[in-house]
Order: sequence, then structure tokens, then C-alpha cells
Amino acid sequence: MPEQIDYHSLPDDPRMAFATLVEIFDEQLQNDTESLDRNEDNRQALVSHMNKIMGAARALEIDLLGT
Repeated sequence: MPEQIDYHSLPDDPRMAFATLVEIFDEQLQNDTESLDRNEDNRQALVSHMNKIMGAARALEIDLLGT
């Protein structure tokens, strides 16, 4: 199970907080996929990773798509 994220310790600047979260999520993705066999499907881990990033962007009101 991934470590709990201490959201209160994130930087006050939303973009810096987002960058910090992406680093954490990237590390979690690496840990999740390291244990997979080369032939195992990693799509679930990738979708989870994308959802975490999109959720963080939405919560921090960061427009990832520039719309």
C-alpha cells in the first residue's frame, strides 16, 4: 500500500504543490510496475496514475490541457 501523502506539508503555490504530487505519483507508479512481470498488463497502474494526476490538477485548479 502506498505511503500516505501529507497534503498539509505541500508548498502553498498550487503549481509547486502539483509538481510535488506528480513526483510522488511517479514514484508510486514505478513501485507499482516494478513488481510486474514483463508480460503482465500494466494498464491498471497507468490509468490509476493518470487519474491521480488529473485529480490533483482539478483539486489545485490547474488547467493541464490549456483550455
